[in-house]
Amino acid sequence: MKWRKKKIILVFDKDDISYPERLSVEAYPEPYCNIVDSMEETCFESSVLELWGDNGEYESTEKRLESLSLIDILDTINNKNRSGIFLIKRNFTHMLGGITRDPITKE
Repeated sequence: MKWRKKKIILVFDKDDISYPERLSVEAYPEPYCNIVDSMEETCFESSVLELWGDNGEYESTEKRLESLSLIDILDTINNKNRSGIFLIKRNFTHMLGGITRDPITKE
């Protein structure tokens, strides 16, 4: 039995929130696998430094980080729960060790 490759044309609405998921299912194995194989590998890292990200970037925050006082740092860690890099809500406390809280204010 001889197999012939079938050309598939897929049409997706790029604004559709399920677009990437649908593409990975409906375009599998090709062209999806070729697209994935051609992408550069990346390492995902997560850090409390995300708290000082600015609209997805660190560029403009380096000087600001250098000028922060201990009070500024503690205030941000205690009161901010949004990643300035990934622009999502996130609980950063699991990244910290030796947390002690004020018994009165619980901060």
